[in-house]
Amino acid sequence: MRNELAKYYGQRMVFTATVGRFGNKPSFPSWRGSVPTVLLKQIQNTEGIEVADHLWVERGLQWEKLNIKAGDRVRFNARVSGYNKGPDENEFDYRLSYPTAITKVL
Repeated sequence: MRNELAKYYGQRMVFTATVGRFGNKPSFPSWRGSVPTVLLKQIQNTEGIEVADHLWVERGLQWEKLNIKAGDRVRFNARVSGYNKGPDENEFDYRLSYPTAITKVL
């Protein structure tokens, strides 16, 4: 489902999404502990087109300040970037990086 997201590679855009749940991922280097994350579902661009069914993004201080919970709908700015999914460099996927200006949508 991230093929739609690929069209916006390198662009910084406004998205809306539903918060699924919160989690953690291991950091690198490992002695730093873990990085808090948030699962976003039904990610849409400003035109209402679904660009991804789900994505994990890093959860910064803005998420904590807004007291966002699972099930909340949020609007935020993010850059569409890419990454290699595994050791095989042919497995390229897209993600949303540097989410900012996070607000709850009522």
